[in-house]
Amino acid sequence: MSPLTLSAQSKPQLQPGKAGVPSVLVEMLKQEIADSDSADRCESSLARNFEIKAIDLNRDSIPEYVVHGRGMCFCSATGNCWFSIYHRTKGLLEPLLETDGVQLFKFANSVSNGYRDLFTWIHGSAFDSERRLFRFDGSRYQLMACWEESYSYLDTQGKEHILKQPRITPLACGPDQE
Repeated sequence: MSPLTLSAQSKPQLQPGKAGVPSVLVEMLKQEIADSDSADRCESSLARNFEIKAIDLNRDSIPEYVVHGRGMCFCSATGNCWFSIYHRTKGLLEPLLETDGVQLFKFANSVSNGYRDLFTWIHGSAFDSERRLFRFDGSRYQLMACWEESYSYLDTQGKEHILKQPRITPLACGPDQE
């Protein structure tokens, strides 16, 4: 997706229920709803389709905008949803990350190239998920590592065991695997 231009009229304005969200982001998300493959089933409300958070990820006192999909238009049946991060710079709203398949996310305290690292989780089943690590490379967030987190396993006799803490297994992913 290309950067979005913030015109003089579209500089950050307070939106009902979305204080501090630039109107250009609001308009872009409305267009995402209209362009959705299942637009006829989508709610028209931004609040029903997206969770939008303003978070300063690079400590410059200017928030980045984290957008996490909701509902059947932007999420799979398992709750894995569209996810993006936008940064405002020089009159533009630029995507720093756009990905699918995010059920949960958490920003780490660690920093890469001035931006906080990001962990996301993809729901796989009742006992399995995939955790992903994204790091900022100076211009965008890049997928760097993946792990499977499993709360169950089968023993040699085929009996399932439930774990209190997950077994974490590294998975091949990231820039070296593309």
